[in-house]
Amino acid sequence: MTIKAAFFDIDGTLVSFETHKIQPSTIEAIKELKRKDIKIFISTGRPKSFITNLKDIEPFIDGYISFNGALAQIGEETIFMKELPKEDIKKMIADATLHNYTLAICGKDKVAIHNYSNIFTELFVKGLGVDSVNIKDPIEPLLRGAVLQMSPFFSEKEEQRIMPTLTGCEASRWHPLFADVSPIGINKGLTLPKVAKHLGIGIDECIAFGDGGNDRDMLKVAGIGVAMGNANDKVKEHANYVTTSVDDNGIANALKHFELID
Repeated sequence: MTIKAAFFDIDGTLVSFETHKIQPSTIEAIKELKRKDIKIFISTGRPKSFITNLKDIEPFIDGYISFNGALAQIGEETIFMKELPKEDIKKMIADATLHNYTLAICGKDKVAIHNYSNIFTELFVKGLGVDSVNIKDPIEPLLRGAVLQMSPFFSEKEEQRIMPTLTGCEASRWHPLFADVSPIGINKGLTLPKVAKHLGIGIDECIAFGDGGNDRDMLKVAGIGVAMGNANDKVKEHANYVTTSVDDNGIANALKHFELID
């Protein structure tokens, strides 16, 4: 099988939850893939404006799947975008106000925070290194444009209460303290084939790496799906191969296993 494109989740896959950095072995592996003319794509639940931790590999990235698949870009070209229904956005904002939880509203190029609390700073600023959000920015300007994702900071029990009322949305999690709410039917596994088609390659010529619940569809659809050793069992069930953890050279080890790097 010839691999022509590689898709990487960020948190827990490219970037360690412990060190918040990319392993040196991963940086060298991505450089080697580029030397072999393999396209490099990021596939993340993060909004594009939240991708602040990939400076070490930024020059080698050909494109992004962001917002869990709601946006796909190759270079400066947007090849796919799906926004949330306006009515569902209004419902979730009202619910966040009523039940007092923090809600990130994510537009294509900017994010604003409704009902801010310190949990956002603890998880995203301190925990994930996101430094691109002004918590005082109002949400109203974003609501006049396309909203691609909402991230409510609430429990799974609260998720089960509100999500059935949002008929155009579905939720996924890669962290226990918040969910990503995306347009229904949208996920990384739906958007990866759109990128492959745009490149003129088959999905069997793609390899994908992930560790979270929002990576399962991507691992299942790619020609080779690789789960990180730190992934949970439900994610590993959807993979063709389970590598070592993000902190134990997982990406480099898998690429060596499939003889994509030396």
